Amino acid sequence: MPEMQKGQIVAIKRNAGWPGRNGGHTLLISFPSPSLSAILRSMKDTLKQYLHLRTQLSEEKARLEKRLSEIQRALGGETPTPFRANRTALAIPRKLRRAKKTAAKRIKNPMSLREAILKVTNGKPLTKKEIFDAVQKLGYKFGGKKPMTSINPILYGKNPKFKRKGGRFSPA
Repeated sequence: MPEMQKGQIVAIKRNAGWPGRNGGHTLLISFPSPSLSAILRSMKDTLKQYLHLRTQLSEEKARLEKRLSEIQRALGGETPTPFRANRTALAIPRKLRRAKKTAAKRIKNPMSLREAILKVTNGKPLTKKEIFDAVQKLGYKFGGKKPMTSINPILYGKNPKFKRKGGRFSPA
């Protein structure tokens, strides 16, 4: 093993060879060991630098908060509390927010739309508009903006129970 000199750290890696070979070589890596006082000096410098940067950031934050409160006063609002304490201070005013959409409640009808259409077309063939009016007179309530789109699948579906002749529908 090689001699170690004062102020050096030696690392030894055995069997260090080229990839794919089983070389019996020993790799010796040495580098000077800094003194303890040099390490402490370096740490002190790093700590001083950290504290200096932290102080600068705190000052910048204070300037920005002051500027934000000036802008808020200029816009006619209250002076916001510091950002951390009140995150909604810079939020959109309540008047300008969109109203939350609530889910529409499902309309309960006494019978299904298919049953209602069968009932109104039982007597005579009707056009789509006549079917729509007659179903509404029965008390059926449509929930969508375009109720005719609810009627079309029943009249034209894969297994229609209706015959169509001349634009009029009757039960099959």
